[in-house]
Amino acid sequence: MSRLSARSIVKRHATQEGVTATGIPGVQLYRISGPIERTPAIYTPRICFNTSGAKRVFSNGKTHTYDDRHFICCTMPVPVESDVPKATSREPVLGVSLEFDAILLRELIAAISATRGCDSDSASGAAMPEGLAVGIVSEELADAMLRLLELIDDPTSKRALAQSRLTEVYFVLLTSPLGPVLRRRFGETHKIAETVCYLRDHINEQLTIDQLARWSGMSRAAFHRNFKKATGMAPIQFIKQFRLNTAAMQLAAGMRTGEVAASVGYNSQSQFSREFKRQFGQAPRDWASSSSA
Repeated sequence: MSRLSARSIVKRHATQEGVTATGIPGVQLYRISGPIERTPAIYTPRICFNTSGAKRVFSNGKTHTYDDRHFICCTMPVPVESDVPKATSREPVLGVSLEFDAILLRELIAAISATRGCDSDSASGAAMPEGLAVGIVSEELADAMLRLLELIDDPTSKRALAQSRLTEVYFVLLTSPLGPVLRRRFGETHKIAETVCYLRDHINEQLTIDQLARWSGMSRAAFHRNFKKATGMAPIQFIKQFRLNTAAMQLAAGMRTGEVAASVGYNSQSQFSREFKRQFGQAPRDWASSSSA
């Protein structure tokens, strides 16, 4: 029942193609009315629930699918490719995107840990989770999401209850099987995630592995080991993919090749063009033309 009610709310409000604001901090609705070919993207820290239809995300050789029974959880900026294999105007992909509120999550993690010891997974030296994972939409999570979405229709309730409803969603997530993913990321024990955010914000600079290791407070060897555990990729591989995915998005948005190369940290436009073509099978200029067609 919760899933059907949530689907009805999203369908009623997400009437335009793309993203629709809800007035609730960090919460957006989306509608996709046609199939989308596999395309480079950067996923930012958030969870996404589909109330109808399915979307696929490809990362580091793995395929993640989320639909009305599964949600995707991204704990740090991650370079991916994604597609929508099936969607029409009559049967669109509809869903909810919830951007993480780091302050609210950390406060809740501290409160839970004080009474339940929920951060014991980090203390025990458990394997560091990846930055991208798929979880099952439990009845508890579906109910919490529905109560959050119901606020969209009532401005007064939205203003008064949005934070408490968001807290309820976060609580369900933190006590779910994916809880360790969030606790490791937002419980201040996952320095790699902060390093990835630093990389994203300084993507146009000539950052080295030694610089990133020093920034994260680790030796080069420890940084390499922990980075690969967290992202599934070696630091150099991750940085290159992050830069090229960002470049592909900028080219599709109409930026010129030279501007794009500089904006993602390439001093040599020819090197950028070679690596871009090796990654995506097209030269940057051809990619821009096909994206605008």
